[in-house]
Amino acid sequence: GAKKPVSWVLSIKNGGTWTEVESSSSPSSDVSVDPNPLPSSGTANFIVTFDNVETNRDYKIEFTDANSCQREKEFTTLEPSILAHELADVSKQSTAVSCFGDTTGKLTFNGWGGWTQPFSGNPFNDPNWGPSYTFTLINISTSPETEYNVSSTSFAFDGNGDRKGWEAVFDNLPVGTYRLKMKETLASNTLAVPSESFGCEVYFPETYTITGPSAALAITETISNVSCNGAGDGSITLNPSGGTPNYTYAWTSSVGAKDISATSNSKDQSALTPGTYTVVVTDANGCTDTETYTITEPNELLIEDNTVSTAIACFGQNGTIKVGITQASTPPYTYSISGDASSSSGSVTDTSYEFNVPAGTYTVKVTDANGCFKSFSKTLTQPAAALAITETISNISCNAAGNGSITLNISGGTIGSGYNYAWTSSVGAKDISATSTSKNQSALTPGTYTVVVTDANGCTDTE
Repeated sequence: GAKKPVSWVLSIKNGGTWTEVESSSSPSSDVSVDPNPLPSSGTANFIVTFDNVETNRDYKIEFTDANSCQREKEFTTLEPSILAHELADVSKQSTAVSCFGDTTGKLTFNGWGGWTQPFSGNPFNDPNWGPSYTFTLINISTSPETEYNVSSTSFAFDGNGDRKGWEAVFDNLPVGTYRLKMKETLASNTLAVPSESFGCEVYFPETYTITGPSAALAITETISNVSCNGAGDGSITLNPSGGTPNYTYAWTSSVGAKDISATSNSKDQSALTPGTYTVVVTDANGCTDTETYTITEPNELLIEDNTVSTAIACFGQNGTIKVGITQASTPPYTYSISGDASSSSGSVTDTSYEFNVPAGTYTVKVTDANGCFKSFSKTLTQPAAALAITETISNISCNAAGNGSITLNISGGTIGSGYNYAWTSSVGAKDISATSTSKNQSALTPGTYTVVVTDANGCTDTE
């Protein structure tokens, strides 16, 4: 309603006298107006702000409009105590979480000071405490930092039961380092800027830490399955980490697996049969991790002797011993033979193999990738001696007499029903085709005669 322009004067009281310190005609840098410059007409509101005024002093503001109408207001600049805080009783804190990732931390603070705390002359709250401060907890360990709103507030009392401020509780906190922010709201500038409020706020430098395990309880394991069918040599070796040492163990096994009740509290398990095994690892804080493992075993390696014949037909030749896998286990396989001769296949994936060896007694062995093996013995026989020809030769007595002869004596080989003979003669010698299958030859003329003797096994000797 004032007629523009409006002038103003700010005065301070010294004893009983008012002394001008600021005026609209010559304001210092401590004065700001909004809007700037002030309007010269109209009735719109405006704001004059004075910075760096002295505390606990009496001031007076006078406004004069263009019609010389005046209004004045006296006020005292009071200074409250600073906003302060402390941790509440230790019984109201939980500064260590038990398990990694838990949000069971708790911090409880007492806050006081500012205009919220009553004191003589407090224009806002005297003699009673004002409404609760606004408490905010900031986790400065995260990036970006994380803010937590207060879980609950209530009156705070000292050891004598006297009111000392407001208590703020922050529940469900994770591991981290925290700082507290505390704010009080006193009034709103309802005339000029309705959304603007006035109050003090402090972001305290003190830090508060909630600790906990640096890593989750975890289990790594080394599993050795049963090497050979029926061996019962499986094992599980554990390497727990994280959480809070020391650790305890609780093992169970499935139906059909090895009964491990006697070693259920051991860290590791050995001499295991096929089946499922479950362990619950518990750390010093009661945090747990559960893992289930399956121990397997390969099929039993089964082999058979596929040798066709154990009798070698001709003296000094090699026979054949054949072996086949009828049930596979864990390839690759190594086939070996030992005895009167020895050899090895090396590592192969074939499921059958044969050895060409001379007569004798042998052990044939098949070994898989896990060292599991099966074997059998085999004997190969041969004729007692090699097929051999000895002869008696009678040359021709007189020229052109035609009375030469060859008489054979056969030994060794396999007689069976007898030896067979096949004679041939050179050009110019007697034609012996009529007696080519006879053992002996007679009435021979000069020349070359060749005989092939064959025994019952088809072995031959030629002279």
